[in-house]
Amino acid sequence: MGFSQSDLDAVWAEKQFEILRETLAEIKADAAADGQRYRILMPQSQAPVGRLSSWRSWLGQYGRFLEGGGVDMTDAGLIRRHVLETYIEPARTSDQSYAELVVKDVNDALGLNQAWPNICQALKGRKFLDLADVPPPQWFGADQSTATRFRFDVDRGEYWALTELIGRYGAPIAETKKMASFQMKDGRQVALDLEATRAQLWLEGTVEPLTAGAVELQPYAANAPRHSNLPPRLKHSGSDPEPVTMAIVRNSEDLQLLLDHYETGGASLDRQNLNRLKARFLSQFPDFERNGGFSSDEWREKDDPHRVHTMKEITALKQRGVSTSDLGTQVLDLLGDKRNIHLQHFARQRILETIRTAHPGVLEEAMGKLVAGDGYPSQLAGQFLHAVWPLLQEAATGSNPFAESRIFASLPLALAQPDEAISINYQRFQTFARALCHRALFANAPLREEEYAEANSLARKTLDIMRDEWGWRPRDLWDVQSFIWSTCGSALEDTAGELDPTPIWIVTARYGDEDGLPRFIERGEFSLLENTGSSSNKRMAEMRAGDHIFLRDYFHQTHDLPFDANGGRVSAIRIRAKGRIVRESEDGLNIGVEWDEPAEARVWYFYTFTDPVWGLKPPGERPSADLLRRFLLLGEDQDYDWFLNDPFWRDRLFGKPKKELSVAKPTNLILYGPPGTGKTYRTAQEAVRLCDGDADYGNNDEGRAALMARYGELVKEKRIEFVTFHQNFGYEDFVEGLRPTTGTSDGQTLGGFELKPEPGIFRRIADRAAAPVMKADDAFSLQDRSVFKLSLGEAGKAEWEWVFEDSLEEGYAIFGFKNVDWSDERFRDRDAILRELHDRFPDENLTVQNGDVKSPDRFRNRIREGDVVIVSKGLNAFRAIGVVEGPYEYAPRPDGRYCHRRKVHWLWDDPEGVDVREISEKRFSLDTVYELPKSRLNIAEIERLVNAAAASEVEDESAEREPHVLIIDEINRANISKVFGELITLLEPDKRLGQPNALTVRLPYSKREFGVPSNLHVIGTMNTADRSIALLDTALRRRFRFEEIAPEPWRLGAVGDIPLAKVLTVINERIEYLIDRDHRIGHAFFMGDGGKERRAIDATMRDKVIPLLQEYFFEDWSRIASVVGDGFLKKTVLKAPPGIQGEARDSWAVRETFLTDAYDRLLKGALPDEGEGAPTDDDGDE
Repeated sequence: MGFSQSDLDAVWAEKQFEILRETLAEIKADAAADGQRYRILMPQSQAPVGRLSSWRSWLGQYGRFLEGGGVDMTDAGLIRRHVLETYIEPARTSDQSYAELVVKDVNDALGLNQAWPNICQALKGRKFLDLADVPPPQWFGADQSTATRFRFDVDRGEYWALTELIGRYGAPIAETKKMASFQMKDGRQVALDLEATRAQLWLEGTVEPLTAGAVELQPYAANAPRHSNLPPRLKHSGSDPEPVTMAIVRNSEDLQLLLDHYETGGASLDRQNLNRLKARFLSQFPDFERNGGFSSDEWREKDDPHRVHTMKEITALKQRGVSTSDLGTQVLDLLGDKRNIHLQHFARQRILETIRTAHPGVLEEAMGKLVAGDGYPSQLAGQFLHAVWPLLQEAATGSNPFAESRIFASLPLALAQPDEAISINYQRFQTFARALCHRALFANAPLREEEYAEANSLARKTLDIMRDEWGWRPRDLWDVQSFIWSTCGSALEDTAGELDPTPIWIVTARYGDEDGLPRFIERGEFSLLENTGSSSNKRMAEMRAGDHIFLRDYFHQTHDLPFDANGGRVSAIRIRAKGRIVRESEDGLNIGVEWDEPAEARVWYFYTFTDPVWGLKPPGERPSADLLRRFLLLGEDQDYDWFLNDPFWRDRLFGKPKKELSVAKPTNLILYGPPGTGKTYRTAQEAVRLCDGDADYGNNDEGRAALMARYGELVKEKRIEFVTFHQNFGYEDFVEGLRPTTGTSDGQTLGGFELKPEPGIFRRIADRAAAPVMKADDAFSLQDRSVFKLSLGEAGKAEWEWVFEDSLEEGYAIFGFKNVDWSDERFRDRDAILRELHDRFPDENLTVQNGDVKSPDRFRNRIREGDVVIVSKGLNAFRAIGVVEGPYEYAPRPDGRYCHRRKVHWLWDDPEGVDVREISEKRFSLDTVYELPKSRLNIAEIERLVNAAAASEVEDESAEREPHVLIIDEINRANISKVFGELITLLEPDKRLGQPNALTVRLPYSKREFGVPSNLHVIGTMNTADRSIALLDTALRRRFRFEEIAPEPWRLGAVGDIPLAKVLTVINERIEYLIDRDHRIGHAFFMGDGGKERRAIDATMRDKVIPLLQEYFFEDWSRIASVVGDGFLKKTVLKAPPGIQGEARDSWAVRETFLTDAYDRLLKGALPDEGEGAPTDDDGDE
């Protein structure tokens, strides 16, 4: 073997067999590679690898003997020798890759007394691993039991954990005797400790606990010390260390679970839901698998030819080695092609064009680096957005280009690296992630590096399953994209998984006027002050032992929200304590609670209630309730984006008035001006004046409050409507468009859908304005009447339209369900109806909740004469209103259907149907007949519809057409020609209905004649800081009168020693000089709470004026300083770092405390000066 020593004792004396064992390891590696060096030791051996491992083990044993240790006769020593001689060495001799044993067998063979804990401890320890020369074992089953099973790799070089990591991530990026380090495709790093006695991994970031397996996780904070041999991204040294997690796994199965969990961002894929998506895909493409999957000729024909062409062009450009800038230019030209279906959105093309025009070469260079980069896609996307996000914000003008950040970064990468990167379609990918990971993937923010890494990991995992398990032969991630696009247009039903169905009660933390939390925790209870028979008292009586209970505070929040709410006001609850009910209530006032230890409060937004006691809906009944249940029980973060994209909250937040509203006096008026000029109040004032003829409520606080109260009443009566224009707003939203609708029948939703015309906001308010309304004392009123929803026939089926038509023609409500005569008096009782049905239909499992029971009971017994019925058309529209005038009648028909009826005086009908949102907060439910809560109805609108119908049929001097006002906020933000279409002409005063030159047009979808009534006034508003008035559509300018709402400094007085009027005047003069008059500051910023005292004025300057100037001047602080002076800003000088030759640079900051004479300095025009005598923060007010 080349050693100078003649025997083992001499070798030991020099370096304790270290060199000899290394030489044996080299010979073993040579033998594994079919080398012949082993023959100097074992000339005849046919299986040398195992023998050589045993030799290394024997050397270890002999070394311990030479150290004077002798033979270890303890139980642990006997266990080690027994396992080595009985299991490890025979496995090596027979050339097996591993040896496996069960703890009970070792215990029995050695005659030990229930020593399985000692056996497990001995076999996991360092002594045995060195003695046997094996890597850490795998073990299965319960820890330290008779059934625990160990598996040892008999070759130290074939460590099972190392083999799994190499199989997943390829060769290590670094490997020493102590550590093997790997890099994932998304750039994250993983390390395996080769010296640890158990499989110990280090993972980048904080890993959430697994729901399966037995993995031990130990998180380390960013600055916490850790193993010194970790790779760079896992070290705690350096300028920007990251948190890491140490994981200990028992076996390869747990290791695979951990890595799957880690790769997909903390959640294993929901394979059941993935299979449901697979079934959804195959239902669309039934021949897909038979034809050969994604690689078939049939599927290739479905490929987007422009995408394929673009991918080939990008590959060719990269191969030619063109410059980064040229590559980016040509890629952007390819993306700008109108055939590119991914960027056909007008706003996206416009944003690209705007950036390229305003900043030549910048986007091109960034795009070239994105496409040409050889890093991980997530890192390249992060670098790209770091460079272009400010440009995207600038070009988007008024909206947050979050969607564009995703598509602009991911689409080029998917085209350039189709095996590694996927193009992000936001809505579908969110649906995909929710189905497979039970959470949203993307925040309501620009695309983040970690989000894109997780998206690509999820896509690659799906591709692996398609290829290895389904046999679909996917070519690249574009095939995963096709799968997602085809299957995730709508969410899977019940993707919430198995949620804990235990009832949850969310209750107020108040006890009267006090904070009740200390009281409730101390006493182990929750209680209300008094029993008034309220719904909260009733819910207290419904609580049961074992139910969950949470204490909350209720509040509204506008500022500092963790998401963009468009300046809107969002309701929220702060969860302060959690517990379990242990004693039920006997009086509706008090329950016993076992409260958990108080934890940090968490805030939940959007889906809230103000009731003191609120019961959360059971799992599966409402998606928002399921999300809240996960937030409360599982600790999941709230998915803000889900709520912001839900129409209920989206419309309320992003369709509400902005602060820069304006006013108008004529029929067609646009008010324009810079922000903060009081346009909001003027809008309300003019709208009230147009509706009532007078709006003189006074200028004091009481008068303003009274005006806004009247404005709210008119909005509720739907005589004032409000809409905000934006880039995506179109004719279909404003006038009318086609919408998909489904039909319903007897409480069931019918399959399929059809496209039906649906009026937009302009057509709806025009129709209301055109209808005269009775004002006499005998006008119809809903007072003292209950209101019921009623279905007549099967909506969406033409063959059942006769039910609705005959009902109106004959003056009845004709009703279906079982052909049973319910005239007998005994059927006043619902239970009697149920018994009768049981007798007649014994094979049907009927209960009081079946439609065949509850619907006849409601139709016969619950509806009283004089009550109102509203006839639904599907779930989203209504088509008739009537008053019930007679009792239940049985009127059998030959076919046995629709045998029940009641006399009805029909007051109003529209067979086409009107959107249910005109009269109700919620759409209809599936029940055929049920009472509608009047608290959720727009009573004034229902009465207006009925009275308008009555006025059109009779001569009534009291009938009149009431003035209506449509307020269009941000009217300059939309494409006017696209929104108004042919109606732009009808807006002219002399073209209105009833005027000499009145015109009508035939609408394209409903085919009805339409004109604009004279009593409909249109008020538009625009903020000149967003867009110049000169850029407005010429047709709009000709038909509207424009009135400027300018800043009025004279409205401001002096506050202490601050001459506010003069301050605002000087600020605006400087802004007008540096930019233009459209960007001035309005006086309203300093009115009310914004200018009451010095502290409030300082807050207005800090939080409103200076941020606005930052936006105006694009962070050019020298120009900001020229406007406000040095009392508000401070400047320091940054010298060039050592070794860098360069000029000194200015650094600006807003002072934490403004100088005492800041406003005097502003008026004098003082500028910050870094020289002697420059003011410091110490000069400011306390």
